[in-house]
Amino acid sequence: MADTEEKTSVAKPPVYILGNTPLAQYLAAKFILTGENAVIVASRQNCPTEIEISLREEHSLKKQKISIPCQHYSSEKAKMLIITSPNNRLKSELMLLSAAHFSAAPVIVFSMLSDFRIIESLLKHNTIRAGFDGWLQTKDNQIFILGGEPQVTLSKPFNTLEYSLKALSYFHGAEILCQTCEDKNQVFWQAFAGYAVSALASAHYRQSIFNILKNKDKQNLVNAAVNEICTLAAAENISLTSEEILKKIYNTPINYAYDTQTPNDSAKRELCNIHGIITNVARRHNLAVPALKQLRPQDISV
Repeated sequence: MADTEEKTSVAKPPVYILGNTPLAQYLAAKFILTGENAVIVASRQNCPTEIEISLREEHSLKKQKISIPCQHYSSEKAKMLIITSPNNRLKSELMLLSAAHFSAAPVIVFSMLSDFRIIESLLKHNTIRAGFDGWLQTKDNQIFILGGEPQVTLSKPFNTLEYSLKALSYFHGAEILCQTCEDKNQVFWQAFAGYAVSALASAHYRQSIFNILKNKDKQNLVNAAVNEICTLAAAENISLTSEEILKKIYNTPINYAYDTQTPNDSAKRELCNIHGIITNVARRHNLAVPALKQLRPQDISV
């Protein structure tokens, strides 16, 4: 029988996590399990008042049950703010926050944005870009941690150094693997490159990455798309190698499926965001990206 633990958060300055996403639930669970007061903030239609989940590792019978409190607005000064909102809900969910609650708190942004000005203008606060390297799958109120242990990367630019180091200590305190990188744009492209190609390929073929890579022609197109996205990154003065991005894609767990694999409005909006970023960079540097364009689903235009 699986070993089961139950823990709930205690009254401390909250770690607010914006957006009810698998990443938000995973991070909230990790903070709660180490005694922090983690609270998910999201709109009423996207979040109940409490989320009951179980955290499970792929190769372990151990199941940790966690109650995650939810709010529909920020209500007090926070220890830290973590933003995970999908791009199609980011603007509306930012309106649930009061800038005064985060004047002394690190603001960590996992949302896949190339430009943070909208966040910084609303919160009146410099942000810390973050990348997440891991595989989370949700099913039946359970979060499955697939593959190896997830790792977070935080940017550490000079103007947010104090907050970056403070955030680093908070993540370590929650027993989350965490490292820092001085270049915030490097953090973005490191997270975006493999995700973008995988999400596009999953949508284009309506298959998991594992099944896509079993086909030689599809594999060749994915390889070409990775080469192109590394060229885009290089044009932005970011050093990425095709080998490291392909390694991440080829290491995708067998049973992991990107949300874009299933056609729906949310997936379409996410694909539009990915294509928007790619197209803007390609136009800015006058670069051709035929493989990435080929992966674009027919009903997406940017």
